[in-house]
Amino acid sequence: MKVLTITIPERFKEYFGNPFSEILKLLPDLNQSWDEIIVDFSKSKFVVPHFLGPLSCVLHKKSQEGVEITVINAVPYLSTIHFFNGTNAVLFENKVDLSYYNNKTYLPIIHFPTGLLTVDADKRIEILSAVNTLLKAQLKLPNNVLEAFYYFLDELTQNIVDHSKQNFGTVFAQFYPEKGYLDLSICDVGKGIFESYKMSDKFFPSTNEEAINYAVFGKSTKDIPESRGYGISTSKKMLVKGLKGKFLLMSGSEFFVQVAVDKEDGEIISVDSELFFQGCMVNLRIPVFVSDSINIYNYIE
Repeated sequence: MKVLTITIPERFKEYFGNPFSEILKLLPDLNQSWDEIIVDFSKSKFVVPHFLGPLSCVLHKKSQEGVEITVINAVPYLSTIHFFNGTNAVLFENKVDLSYYNNKTYLPIIHFPTGLLTVDADKRIEILSAVNTLLKAQLKLPNNVLEAFYYFLDELTQNIVDHSKQNFGTVFAQFYPEKGYLDLSICDVGKGIFESYKMSDKFFPSTNEEAINYAVFGKSTKDIPESRGYGISTSKKMLVKGLKGKFLLMSGSEFFVQVAVDKEDGEIISVDSELFFQGCMVNLRIPVFVSDSINIYNYIE
């Protein structure tokens, strides 16, 4: 029996890329086949969405494939956010019940359905509507930040539905009032950006790096407006230029990161093939104390 033990770090540094770097360290092992994966939180004192969101997404897929997932030395917070049961743990009599989180600064980990059947679409709409309602009541965010969050959530989850060919996507968010930002992770373990372009009949990137370049700079795989193609480029522009936030996307063995508005185009970075991420991971850091005069719709094409 092949068993992998993952030891969660004690804590994560505040800088934007640290949780992502810790996920990269796990990918060589996670990309192998296992009978059981043990997730050990004995050293952990604090976890964050940009680490736990992608990890939960990968483990959920492994569980669907028959891998036994065992969590040991779990802190109470993990139960509260439903690591790693996700959506199944926040459904109540076929309705989404997020009332527990009315006074929290975080959402649970949510694995939302991506199927095209009406029942899946209705459940997805119900989940995202509940999240939006919760955020509005819970976080007291400025209207322009709240509208931006809704946009990011809607566009990036819809991309998973349109392109991943996977049966679920994952959302996880945490608000840090004392630090003035909200961290949001949205990911899937589907076919990835390059394969999505290869299956389209509009653009034909020759490499994964080129496909990511297409996605972050606005070349949609569909003939309909970008808001239902790859809304990634608009989300990036709105976040970094409009809200002065930070943006990271990984698919395959490349990732794109833009953390400063004065760095006009951001940067695509290639990593070793063993660090391959199946699907697409998007991490956003969204500042919440921004000028009310900023109009996010100036960044929607």
